[in-house]
Amino acid sequence: MFDDLKELIGAYKARDPAARSAFEILTLYPGIKATISHKRANYFYRHDMKYIARWISQRSRKKTVIYFFPCATIGKRLVIDHRMGVVIGETVV
Repeated sequence: MFDDLKELIGAYKARDPAARSAFEILTLYPGIKATISHKRANYFYRHDMKYIARWISQRSRKKTVIYFFPCATIGKRLVIDHRMGVVIGETVV
């Protein structure tokens, strides 16, 4: 889990010249917050707790303006830089 988080932070550092530190990325970048929330929602979705998964994804959508459907499959180093109105549906791999 922490290795995936380190890899995700590294991807932001590599692709975004404005990213200065891991702390800044974790606290200020909504793309990383949405990705972490999606991983939690996806866990619940895969374990047949679909209501909790949808609740997490809807809450994250309200906070970050990025919507991941809970069963979408994403890679390890997804970087969402400019985020307004991003929608990642259930058929995305």
